Amino acid sequence: MNTRLFLASLVTAAILITGTAWAGGQEDGGGGEAAAATVASGTYNEAPMLATMVASGELPPVDDRLPVEPMVLEVAEVGNYGGTFFVFATNNSPWNDLTEEPSRGPTLLRMGLDGQIGPDVAKGYLLAPDNMSFTLFLREGMKWSDGSPFTAHDFTFKFYDMFKQDEVETWGIRSQVDEVVAVDDYTVRYDFSRPFPAFLLDMVHWRSSDWMLYSPKEYLSKWHITYNEDANTLAKEEGFENWGEAFNNHASFRPTHDIERPRVDPWMFTEQTTTIRAFVRNPFFHQVDQAGNQLPYVDKIVSELVEKETYDLKIIAGEADVAFLSATLDNYTLYKQNEEAGNYVVTLIPGVEGNEASYGFNLNHPDPVRRELYNNIKFRQAMSLGIDRDEVNRVAFSGFATPRQASVLPGTSYYQAEWAEENPYVGYDPDEANRMLDELGLARGSDGLRRDSEGRTILLTIEYSSIIHQGIALAHELVKEFWEDLGFEVQVKEVGGNIWGERRQSPDTDVISGPVHGIEMYTFLSRYTFGFSVRAPLWWLWLDAQDRVESGVASLDDFEGGVLPGEEPPDEIKEMLTMGRNRINLVYNSDEYFDASTQYLGWLSDNLFTIGTVGMSPMVFIARPNVGNTPDAPHPWFEEALNLNYFAAQFFYK
Repeated sequence: MNTRLFLASLVTAAILITGTAWAGGQEDGGGGEAAAATVASGTYNEAPMLATMVASGELPPVDDRLPVEPMVLEVAEVGNYGGTFFVFATNNSPWNDLTEEPSRGPTLLRMGLDGQIGPDVAKGYLLAPDNMSFTLFLREGMKWSDGSPFTAHDFTFKFYDMFKQDEVETWGIRSQVDEVVAVDDYTVRYDFSRPFPAFLLDMVHWRSSDWMLYSPKEYLSKWHITYNEDANTLAKEEGFENWGEAFNNHASFRPTHDIERPRVDPWMFTEQTTTIRAFVRNPFFHQVDQAGNQLPYVDKIVSELVEKETYDLKIIAGEADVAFLSATLDNYTLYKQNEEAGNYVVTLIPGVEGNEASYGFNLNHPDPVRRELYNNIKFRQAMSLGIDRDEVNRVAFSGFATPRQASVLPGTSYYQAEWAEENPYVGYDPDEANRMLDELGLARGSDGLRRDSEGRTILLTIEYSSIIHQGIALAHELVKEFWEDLGFEVQVKEVGGNIWGERRQSPDTDVISGPVHGIEMYTFLSRYTFGFSVRAPLWWLWLDAQDRVESGVASLDDFEGGVLPGEEPPDEIKEMLTMGRNRINLVYNSDEYFDASTQYLGWLSDNLFTIGTVGMSPMVFIARPNVGNTPDAPHPWFEEALNLNYFAAQFFYK
């Protein structure tokens, strides 16, 4: 696929999807003929468990639960209804197999394997010719999981009553968004402060979920002081100090505290304990297959929290119906050896990571000696040459990954091999690495350990989160050994999920490690491209504040003493990071985008701010042989294995 062409026509002009459903599914995209508004029979089918509830008067008929024009998803194989999927989680975050994080739910628009964009939750969209506004056309009659209307007012509620409220804790929205307008019940318009054609791409992945763009206004309003003058009284009755605390408890999505909060996902919560999360099908889910069967096919999901070792034991014992996020390549041989006995099938799906384990030295370290060392490119080059990537690949990734520096994938429109596979510092040359370190004055003592300019041994602490990236501990241990061979003290520290965000942005770290997403769309959309915010947190804090002031979101008065926080970067750093951030305001795949991306990624590579090990390792996907509609390829927007949740609504038992 020519990634430079597949969206060019979509983002350079006003676009309106006129069809109300999409004939693309697992294999096709949103292009071509739109599916009919209803299936051939003109009626819809439902799961037996829902039909029973209709018969007893607990639910309205399926035709009344679906939107006037449901989303028709053409699946590879029309499935059967029923059953429970038993899956396992290695942490209590939302990011696990078939649990509640956004990838398991629908997106506002849908991107197929061919890169074409079509409808999903929204039946259409309009990108204004001047790229200053973006309009979504919602599905009339679509409902939340409690049966309440899903409308444009859920979008304005998220923006004005949550994001714009100091008392409410929620994730933000793009700084380019200036206003959100409910044109009518089923039309919502985003007005931008500056041209922002890339907003279209946000619609096809997790940024278009209820975590970011909409929330159930009808349900949450009773805890919001704007809509309930007695909200503080209600909060105290529930044991909270004020309405803000109560609202945040009920609106929380990371983690979910109120399992009654409505969703638009295929499944909704029925139980949540310290070890179990259980879900049942959403009777108001808006998708049907090409035969008119309301999705999802599977009735229930039960997720049990276990240790990583137990997770693998559950797989080989045949207890997991589906497993992927914590199924890691270092255990590939184990999975294959037990495939027949465990009655499951192991599939390797092409990987999407530009790097699996990358390492960034803190350029803003508080110790001036350490800061000077980390900012010396010769030091970073030497540390890179000291890593045997072939061994990392063989031991930690069963030989399936590709030794490379941390950069974009080869399919990227502006990719250059010298950034990654052919980078001059991607090979293993410990002799040269030691020579370079000696040249920097880092002499070894009698104990074999190197000293800095003040005679101190150098302890490098590598911090990482297993929640963010599973199965990576072995790679870290190998890198630890390689760097110890170079004369450093090294420790590896796993950081708990609750404080990972804080630690990775902290200015007192040594080395932060994590995956580097390498797909073109993600590296374009992410304002934290290649993790520079964690390589230089004080510089990034300053740049972020400057951007907020320049865009009108904030003023200097909003900062203590009228001074931007953090540290102003050197001119070259400031210029290049600003270029990297501003790419998102360009038209995707335009000449300007291509030139800016090439310059920015080349600069990152030349300076080796992020040291990579291996990338493009395939994703392990395990499922019972009788599970249908399992994936064999990622969609162009996929960032990681977590996104395999995207296919969940079409899984079924044969």
